[in-house]
Amino acid sequence: MQWQDDCFGGRGQRSPLPSSHSTALLAFFVQYIYGVYTWLDDGADTVITALLVVALVLVAVTMGLSLAHALEFPGKLRLDEPTYRAVQAVYYPGFTIGGLVGEFGSMLVLATLLFLVPIGSERFWWTAAAFCLLLAGHAVYWIVTHPVNNAWLKGTRLAGVGRVFFGLFAAPDADWRHMRKVWEWSHVARACLATLGFIALALAAVR
Repeated sequence: MQWQDDCFGGRGQRSPLPSSHSTALLAFFVQYIYGVYTWLDDGADTVITALLVVALVLVAVTMGLSLAHALEFPGKLRLDEPTYRAVQAVYYPGFTIGGLVGEFGSMLVLATLLFLVPIGSERFWWTAAAFCLLLAGHAVYWIVTHPVNNAWLKGTRLAGVGRVFFGLFAAPDADWRHMRKVWEWSHVARACLATLGFIALALAAVR
């Protein structure tokens, strides 16, 4: 029949799909993929920015607590033993909770940032430097500071978790002046490391 020949381009043959339809479908598919990629890329930047802000706050908490201890050092050298021991006990639980939130929180967020930030970028290396500095400060706490903490809290009534926490790696009693020297200078070192970590993270944030 003539109408079949006209419609199908000849007897027994089907015409291919018009090229304009194929081009439109391909263009739509490419545009869709590009839109999804752009959305994911923009979303990643937003997540990284939000994590950087959270990390800066947490590192600032860590730095602030360490700096507070370091700045008190000269004045506390004038205290006698009973007064010094009484002052040491007032840091629990406020500084303990702040330290746990600031230090553990900042290292967790920084580890997440290292996973998200492109490896080898300037931001990655500054973030890695901040993480290493905070990790070093945390190591100083457990190796130097924490063992003598239990000595200052002997007269303080501790809850179950606090008793277990401060009982970990507790050092035996020693001369209180020696323990004071160890405790105070360890916080000076931690304050320096935390401050450098904050500076490194601030540089990562503006990169």
